[in-house]
Amino acid sequence: LHVVSRSGSLGLRYNVFDGNAWNGEFATNNNVAYYPAIAVESDGTVHLAWLEGTPFTGNTLPISEGTFGAWLHGPTVAEVVEGYHTDLAVAADGSRHVVFYDDNLRNVRYATDSSGPWALSALVDSGIFDSRPSVALDGRGVVHIAAGVFTGSDPLLYFTDDSGEFASTTIDPE
Repeated sequence: LHVVSRSGSLGLRYNVFDGNAWNGEFATNNNVAYYPAIAVESDGTVHLAWLEGTPFTGNTLPISEGTFGAWLHGPTVAEVVEGYHTDLAVAADGSRHVVFYDDNLRNVRYATDSSGPWALSALVDSGIFDSRPSVALDGRGVVHIAAGVFTGSDPLLYFTDDSGEFASTTIDPE
C-alpha cells in the first residue's frame, strides 16, 4: 500500500506499508507542494504529481518517480496561475496521465507524456468545472476522466478518449 500526503511545511511525505509496518520519508522537502497524487506501476515504480507554488502567484505541476529512498524529480509538466487538485494514472507502458483544476481558466486540464514530450490540453472551455477531477485508465489503456459541474443540479461530466479524441457525456444525478 502506497500513500502520499502533504506534511505541513515539510513537503510531500511518501509512506509504504510492507505488510508488517509503515515506512515513511519525504519525497520532496518543499514546503509549497500541494494536492499530491500517486500512481504505482506493477513493477513497484511510484509516480507522484503535485502542484507547487503559492496560491494566486503561480503554480507549477512537477512529476517525480522512484521507489523508497530513490526519487528522480522529473520535468515541470505545466505552469498555471492557480491550480488545484491533481490526479494521476500510469499506463501499462509507463506513460503518465495527469488531470488538475486550473482556477484561472476555470477548467480541468489534462496532460500526458504518452507520445513522448508532455502535452497539455483543456478538456472543455466551459468555465464551470468543479475543482476535483479524477482520471483512470482501463485495461486497454483508454483514458477516463470525471469532473463535477456547478450548474444547480450538479451533473458529472465524463470524458473518454476511446475513439482517439476526448468526447464528453453528461451524467445527470436525477
